[in-house]
Amino acid sequence: MTTTRIADSLPQWAFVLWWFLANMISFSLIAALFHNFPLAFSFPPRLGSFGFFEFQSAAFGAILGAVPAILIGLLQRVVLRRHLILSRWWILSAASGVGLLHFLSDGFPDAKDLSIAVFASGVLVGLLQWFLLRRSMSLSAWWVLASLAGWYLGWVAGMALLDGIGLLNLPWTPELGFQQHGLVGSVVGMAYGILTGAGLVWLLRGNRHRAARDKIHRMDAEV
Repeated sequence: MTTTRIADSLPQWAFVLWWFLANMISFSLIAALFHNFPLAFSFPPRLGSFGFFEFQSAAFGAILGAVPAILIGLLQRVVLRRHLILSRWWILSAASGVGLLHFLSDGFPDAKDLSIAVFASGVLVGLLQWFLLRRSMSLSAWWVLASLAGWYLGWVAGMALLDGIGLLNLPWTPELGFQQHGLVGSVVGMAYGILTGAGLVWLLRGNRHRAARDKIHRMDAEV
């Protein structure tokens, strides 16, 4: 059953713009601001080789990452609710992914490569959001791919940017953490907003076409 809301009052370009801004702003804010308040100063990211898993650090990092990330899901739902009948659980979907990312990365403080943690968290976000979308639109399984692509490729691009401007391997300070997290968060938000925005437009358009076909079939059946 399709439960898509057709929001004719909001042009397609405006929907994509608002979706893009919601993601860019929320990712940037939680990365730059909430990750660099005094409670987090004793929790700097470190790079090294794979080390022993630290559960207390993992749990602390998961909470520290997940709670502010509720803002991502909140702003996303504000935009999406004009087009979809969407569960309030959506608000926690991105926060779950950010929480998992920090659980893994902070639990292995000497990990050299965080790509596995980023990939796993991206998969989690995509699956959770697909579960909430599956009754609202057809072909919603494609959302997992779009969400993962935006999440992971945004991180890759953000890390490449840090490396390119010389901020990647400097000794950690609160000021550097603000810059690093802010830049990567902005890039992830932009990549995620663009790729998932394109996916949403495609999925919503498919739902409208399906609804139109179903209406024609019903009319033919009544004749």
